[in-house]
Amino acid sequence: MAFSNQTNLANGQGSILQTIFSGGVNVNASRSFPEMDTIRQLRISKSQARNVKFMLETALGYASAQARNPGTANRAFPAGQSVDLSEKTAEFKEMDCTLEVPQQVVDAEKGSPEKYESLLALETQAKSIVVARLQACKWYLDGTGVHGTIASAANVGTLATTGQTDVTMSITDTSRGHAGCFEIGDIYTVAQADGTARAFTGTPSGTIYGMKVLSRNHRTQVVRFQVIDSAGTAITGLTNLNLGAGDVLYRVGQPTGGGYNVAGINLSSIADYDTASEDMVGLESFSANDGRIVQGITMSGATAGTRYDNGGNAISTDLLEQLLSDGDIACGNGVFTYPIGVMHPMSRSALIREREADRRFVTAEDGKRGTKFLAFQHEDHTVRLIGREFCHPKRVFLLPVPRGGDRQKPLAMLGSDYMPVKPPGSNSEWYLKATSSGYVAVFQSFMHKRQTMLNTYPAAILVGHNFTNT
Repeated sequence: MAFSNQTNLANGQGSILQTIFSGGVNVNASRSFPEMDTIRQLRISKSQARNVKFMLETALGYASAQARNPGTANRAFPAGQSVDLSEKTAEFKEMDCTLEVPQQVVDAEKGSPEKYESLLALETQAKSIVVARLQACKWYLDGTGVHGTIASAANVGTLATTGQTDVTMSITDTSRGHAGCFEIGDIYTVAQADGTARAFTGTPSGTIYGMKVLSRNHRTQVVRFQVIDSAGTAITGLTNLNLGAGDVLYRVGQPTGGGYNVAGINLSSIADYDTASEDMVGLESFSANDGRIVQGITMSGATAGTRYDNGGNAISTDLLEQLLSDGDIACGNGVFTYPIGVMHPMSRSALIREREADRRFVTAEDGKRGTKFLAFQHEDHTVRLIGREFCHPKRVFLLPVPRGGDRQKPLAMLGSDYMPVKPPGSNSEWYLKATSSGYVAVFQSFMHKRQTMLNTYPAAILVGHNFTNT
């Protein structure tokens, strides 16, 4: 027998009881973005210039100092060798966000206490989370705008009727992005690694706009997409999405690669990762040692990141020990401290399993905040191990902090936080939406910021890679 609500009683007697509504709106999405605290601590200026120039010294001139025989008269001094200096450039990048709410709802809620929450406040809070989580994600990426590399794809049910596909993201040591970079409801498009656009085949029921994220699983690396039109309606009638291993995914809307059947970047021939796309460069490129160019810096030799290849073996304390030793050798003992080790939560879980067997794990206490945390001890480095959802599953990043306040931060951020866009002389942050046929009953507000990150000492960033964490 099917359930029958009491409103089905005769003569409307069951409706004597009223409906009640819970207070507030319950958010069913992650609101966490702890990386933003780290990024804000790296700020050295709020300037919003065109670009920033900085100077690197990569060789001190060791050949100019030589041993000499004290018994030789009129001996010559060694030949001089100058220091090697080079000027580099970091470009400022812009990020915008649009807020939008129906005008009639906003006007009606002003005089109505019967509401879950203010729609304006809800939209503002939601978009502040969106922009923060996107920047937290891109903090770990390489600057190309790629959020994931496809390992394989399988249609969900009948593609022609569902428009859905399950895409397994690659998390090999060289893959770009992973399943954790895909937010529910965001929209993506696909291109081949050489930039060639991917077109879907079939008889689509509408104009294809992109692939909307329906779900994601960070353990299996499976992301479920649905092909949609610009209104968000599912596209039917497709027979094949033609997704291939090695294809990459870009967010729809970004100028580079951000449209259906639009070419992406040739990832094998990038002149400079800082200008490859509109995205800011992240830790993956700032710590590279493969010869790529980032902000004019060739990431090899003296200007390479300090990386330890774990050879495909399980993540362990030996990786952390070797990495910190390599960092002390590359930069000098006592120059930097490494208070934080960032990794994927699954990697941290794998390390915790070693805790009882390794005395280099300690429980440290933050005297200011009264909290305890798991840390790894290496000489005078006490590294707090933290799991972060956006970090690549095959990466451990140890971020440097200079010892002494007179040293410049190896990683630095310049620029503003998100600010509302206002015309000169206006105090309003909300405007009626303008269309080709005039204004419509929708309020819009716009947010904007201008930032750049620069890396003045690549070797100070320590990266462990090529390991398993299961």
